[in-house]
Amino acid sequence: MCLPGERLLKLVMAGLLCAAGCAPATTYRRTALIPMARPITWDGRPAPTGSLRIEGAAEKTSVVRNLVPQVGDTALNVSTTMLDASAVMVIARGLELGARYAYASYAWSAETATGTMPLPSKKGVMGFGPEIRGALGFDGDQLMLGLAGNVLDYRIPTAYWALNGNCTPSPNCYDALGPTGTFGLVRYALQSEGQLNRVALNLGFFASELLPNRKYGHLFAELNIHSGFKNAGFTDQTTGPALQDAGFIPILGVGYGIELGGVRSSIMVSHAFTSTDSPVQYGWSTLVITAGGDIPLWHAAAN
Repeated sequence: MCLPGERLLKLVMAGLLCAAGCAPATTYRRTALIPMARPITWDGRPAPTGSLRIEGAAEKTSVVRNLVPQVGDTALNVSTTMLDASAVMVIARGLELGARYAYASYAWSAETATGTMPLPSKKGVMGFGPEIRGALGFDGDQLMLGLAGNVLDYRIPTAYWALNGNCTPSPNCYDALGPTGTFGLVRYALQSEGQLNRVALNLGFFASELLPNRKYGHLFAELNIHSGFKNAGFTDQTTGPALQDAGFIPILGVGYGIELGGVRSSIMVSHAFTSTDSPVQYGWSTLVITAGGDIPLWHAAAN
């Protein structure tokens, strides 16, 4: 229960926050937790033929908040930290085929706009799907050019909220930032929570160049496109989806990779090309760290 003094404090704080940005007091607000748009975590160098490559990766990014959203604008929670794991088998020279799993906790997310509603259950987002990677070598593999892609089926948590000034503050009754004319706060009651499945495509073109002394690793660059998402987070429409497709987001990444003691690792910085007109505006860079190893299979010597 919210005591009068606590309510007054909330109003004062909300008023101060609204000086920097507030949201429209629409009848409904919708949200979902989506995976970040990010590059494929690969360094452009295939594993030896006849081996199994297992890798883990961590990605960190930021989201630029829309401080003054309008009716119809996107209101999503975006994962700013994600963990990936992949296992691929080298079925032919330079060609890898396998699968990838991705996960992000709700606690690792950021709001796309002021007034974005929470997900009371705090469920995370996860995805799984096939991945294919291939590269051709030139000048004794000094230079390699490659292509990689995956299609992950994500299970995405969603929440629907409705304007309700009479509900009692609780995880299912939320005091949200609204326009200044409402003294900064408007109250919404949870209508429903759920999950939906949404497929995301990630496709990348790679170039990798060994350093003059090959034992010191290689440099690589990639140009990716990743599925984007949007929604009508602030709306007066009774029905409507919590999430919609929003085309593809171009991503440019550069990195460094090396193999030491049988462990392959790489670090990469990438930039997603979004703007203030994009449904989700990403910060300048995403940091990607990958580590793994290659396991020779019993038939590897035959290749």
